[in-house]
Amino acid sequence: MTNLPTASPASTASPASAARPSPQLSAAAYIDSDLEVLFSGDRVAFTLGAWAGSPASDVPVGKATVDFGDGTTADTSSSCSAGASPHKITHVYQAGGQYAARVTAAQLCQPGRGLDLSATRPLLVLPSAPQSARAWPTCTTFQLNMIGIDKGAGLGNVGALFRLKNASPAGCTLIGYPGIRLVSPTGAILHSDVHDAVDGDYLFPPIVPHLVALEPGGYAAFNVGYADNPSGPANEPYDVACPTAHWVRIVLPKTNQFGTASFAMAPCEGRVNVSAIFPGADWVSFQ
Repeated sequence: MTNLPTASPASTASPASAARPSPQLSAAAYIDSDLEVLFSGDRVAFTLGAWAGSPASDVPVGKATVDFGDGTTADTSSSCSAGASPHKITHVYQAGGQYAARVTAAQLCQPGRGLDLSATRPLLVLPSAPQSARAWPTCTTFQLNMIGIDKGAGLGNVGALFRLKNASPAGCTLIGYPGIRLVSPTGAILHSDVHDAVDGDYLFPPIVPHLVALEPGGYAAFNVGYADNPSGPANEPYDVACPTAHWVRIVLPKTNQFGTASFAMAPCEGRVNVSAIFPGADWVSFQ
């Protein structure tokens, strides 16, 4: 009996599997932006490209298409001889909302690589004040109801949201970072080391100051972050390093007026990071 020849392992591979790129050659597209939270009408700058390997290094991209998540797309291109420099592209979102920008297509300068296009860049676009509101006066504390809301803690960091409701029959505006003063249960003013959160906080991203319009019944808000782990002398009692405030005085930007919110918080050493005021009544978090 004649034995049939045995097929070699290589001859059993299908054409599809043979054409599949090696995992070592695969690349992943990436996209990032200079702003994570912005306002409608702002121009946001995106950086995009592809990387591969471990540790990851940039792979040259000749052409790419970006979907901004708002129904618009744009193409970008560069010469492959320029090397692996990331592509730069800008965009203006016309309406507030949550968006996710992504690279939907890319032509790599190194053929034979697979390309993962799953990466996205989430963005929160807040609504800008309408043009008609730019003539409104600055809000006064007599117009606003103020409340504080605990937003929880993580790894020794605590967040709080302060809502400002326009309870008056007239529209008004706010812009910038509010000031705060901590008040003890006895009414004494506690030490307060307040910082504008220009670079954000452990619990929230940077928010660039913009004009915020409050219609009658409308809301604005700001985030507060602080640590609840003392960093002073080891033998210092906790209630001394992190005294509890039962009220928070809120000083409106560009005014000397303050209102008071009933809210308990105990920032250690009195250090507090405060975001710029933004429209709406909800906490602004990392996207």
